[in-house]
Amino acid sequence: MTLTAPDPGLPEDMAAQFQSAIKKYMQVKGKMKKTRPKKQPRLGSDHIAAQAPPDMEAIQRCVWQLQEPLNCEPLTSATLANVLMSTLQCLLEAHQAIPLSSLLGFKDDEASPAPAPARTTIHAANAHPVYSSLLAVLRRLVATAWCGPNATETFDELLQALASWINADAPTWLWLLPFVGTVAPQPLVEFALRSIATYGYQTLPCVIVTLEDFLTPKAPLHIVSAAASVASSLDVPSLCTLLDVAKDLPGLVRVCDAAFPGASTAGQLAPLLTHEAVRTRLFALFTARASELVETPVELVRLLEDLSASPFHAEFLAYLPTNAQFLGRIVAAVAHLLLTLPPSTSPASFHSYIWPLVGAHGDATQAREVCAALLPLEDGPALCGQLLPHLSPASVASIVELLATAVAAGSTHQTRRALQVLRRLVPPAGEAAPAPLPSVAAQLATMAQWRAASGAAHWHTVLRQAASADAATADLALQLLRELPYPTLEDPVWQYACIYKLLELFFRRLLTAHDGAPLDDLRTVLATIVRDGGGVAAYPASVATTFLCLFVDAVLSAQAPTTIPHRVLREMNFFQPDDDSAVGGSSHVFRKLSAANTLMPYDPFPALAAEPSVPAAAASTVLGQLQAGRTKWADSALPAPSMFEATLQTLHREKMARAAACCLQAKALLLATEPDWNCLVDLLLERMLPVTAFMPSDDQYRDLLPERSNFDVDIRMEQWLLHYPIVVTLLQCVVEHGAPTVVLRTLPLLKSMLVVLIHYWHARRHQRLDEPQDEATPPYLHMRHQLSITLDVMAVLEKTRWLPEPLHAVGVLFPRVQTLDIRSLLHAIWLYLSDHPPTKLARETGNMEYYLMPLQNAVHRNIASLGPLYAQFA
Repeated sequence: MTLTAPDPGLPEDMAAQFQSAIKKYMQVKGKMKKTRPKKQPRLGSDHIAAQAPPDMEAIQRCVWQLQEPLNCEPLTSATLANVLMSTLQCLLEAHQAIPLSSLLGFKDDEASPAPAPARTTIHAANAHPVYSSLLAVLRRLVATAWCGPNATETFDELLQALASWINADAPTWLWLLPFVGTVAPQPLVEFALRSIATYGYQTLPCVIVTLEDFLTPKAPLHIVSAAASVASSLDVPSLCTLLDVAKDLPGLVRVCDAAFPGASTAGQLAPLLTHEAVRTRLFALFTARASELVETPVELVRLLEDLSASPFHAEFLAYLPTNAQFLGRIVAAVAHLLLTLPPSTSPASFHSYIWPLVGAHGDATQAREVCAALLPLEDGPALCGQLLPHLSPASVASIVELLATAVAAGSTHQTRRALQVLRRLVPPAGEAAPAPLPSVAAQLATMAQWRAASGAAHWHTVLRQAASADAATADLALQLLRELPYPTLEDPVWQYACIYKLLELFFRRLLTAHDGAPLDDLRTVLATIVRDGGGVAAYPASVATTFLCLFVDAVLSAQAPTTIPHRVLREMNFFQPDDDSAVGGSSHVFRKLSAANTLMPYDPFPALAAEPSVPAAAASTVLGQLQAGRTKWADSALPAPSMFEATLQTLHREKMARAAACCLQAKALLLATEPDWNCLVDLLLERMLPVTAFMPSDDQYRDLLPERSNFDVDIRMEQWLLHYPIVVTLLQCVVEHGAPTVVLRTLPLLKSMLVVLIHYWHARRHQRLDEPQDEATPPYLHMRHQLSITLDVMAVLEKTRWLPEPLHAVGVLFPRVQTLDIRSLLHAIWLYLSDHPPTKLARETGNMEYYLMPLQNAVHRNIASLGPLYAQFA
């Protein structure tokens, strides 16, 4: 090994002296016994040598001579270089006498299977007295060079000489540069980076190895600050050289990436990014080290907000689609960036360019991840709405799957947000499916893709949320149901369950809906399914039939909102809130029971005491119990109605008014579905008329009327009229929209209604319409309510066109005549329908005087109250 001549300040035979000292050390080391240390003076080389152990006296004398030039002022770089070379020569002599491999536990250098780690070698050398003494000189030399004047140039010259010497005998002395790094880590990093920027790939290998394998993992904080300092001082060609070599230094890139957020600003990078050569090298570095650059893509997006007008902004956005890892990391941080970056509507802002970027170049998984990250944000649904127009069908299908999962299994807050985004995402139900393609396989693939993106597969999940106890969630789900394409109802079980759930939801919401919008949505869903036949190809009419069966079951149920509350057997109720079993389970027996009305005959006055399963406290309503208590009093001792009874009367009237309002909503639903009126009449006849019971003839009624009819059909009809205002509404719909042959089939029902009403008014023929009613009587038995029912029935009869003039319009007289006249007019109408049944053949009216006589008597008796109506009926 060739070394430069020693400095004149050092002895010329310094190496020979140290060699002799080493030999003496080895000889004395073998013979030396343990002795008590002696007290020695502290000054001079002789005193220092005398203070050392006997085996180290000569070594310490040489070390003192090596350090003596460092005590002089001023120190020149030549002096430092000479001291360095002399120290290295002494290290070489020490190594020849005491090989480093022996310190590491090996017999010689060849016995070591691989170079030992630098820290292990440094630790072993510091533990040996000879090496430790020489390393102390080197440590002081490095510190002196870095802290003196012209520190950068002096340190670089010193390190360059050291690196050259190490490179001549690597890897034996490769650990010396890491040793320098333990003394001055940041200066060593700066030296390494400047060397790379100057020499490029010609940089001494020991410098690059030390930077990548030692400094990078052991001193990451110094790496970043040194890199920033060096980069700011380099010219453009040197910076490009440094970036070129950095592509092959993954450790250095990884450390710089981890500290990039806090070490870089737009002000520092903007001048560098103005050079095209620097931008080109940067993109090459991004491509080569994309796996190590984790934080850099996100931080570059932040810098782009301040560099919107620079060429780097456009070039980086054009580069992103070519680097999948960069794009993926930006996509993963979209939610974080949207929260931290200031809002902006500029086209160059992240808030504007990220959505087309994700939609055009992100895959379905990335789009799903972005949507999942945006959902929890305060304005998450709105942000998702900006992304959705740019997505491909595959991405839309993936997001639909994600949102359906959130709807089904998320909290109430998550469910609402998922429903809001789903509403923005899915196409409206009226939007046409994709146009057919020539290939069958292509058609099937396109339809499957459209189905996945439309959300039809998750219609069941949204339907379950529509029944949620949370009103806001239920409203959102209903609005979404209106837009989602529904799954076909080919399966009979699903067909029944779907319509059942929708109808049950409709009637339950009637009790709580104050705004018409939720009911409008649900009505639209039901009407669309029924009108379209549920998508059933083989027998689409089955959907309409199922709907009508369940609709009639619902409106004729004692617990339906369209019914005035009263007590009936539990088996007769369509709504059974205590039973949460499945719709198709064995407990749902209503259709079996109502098919022929023979399994359990309907008793309008059930013997509640005979039902052991019904508690005595719930045997009747509170109003009914009060009535039962009042019947024990003699007529003369009846107490006056209490405030409690008056309050119950008010509550009952409110329930009646609510039932009437619900009937209007039910009627709107029925008309929206455009039902088969003939099927509806079949169901009404099945439910309202007994099949196996005795059906009386008209002659029997002639002998009975106007007294009470105790025939089973009339007893049933009396209950329908008292508690089910929807019955008259249904007949009105049939008469208004049904064919004449269908309307004709309602004749038995209308005649039975007339029989019930005739007896009611006959029983009150001595009362006046305006006289006070007994507060103990249920409100639905008051004459005012019964007059309203009578007028509705007369309106239905008028629209049938079965009655001749002026008999068809006598209903307008009922509020102005006496109760006896009402009874007489209704009786006359019943007699006319009995004598002149409406048929397809032309009916002969014959002599009408017999039927008009009650009308003439009513007009003459009530001429004062009729007023202008007198001329119409006189």
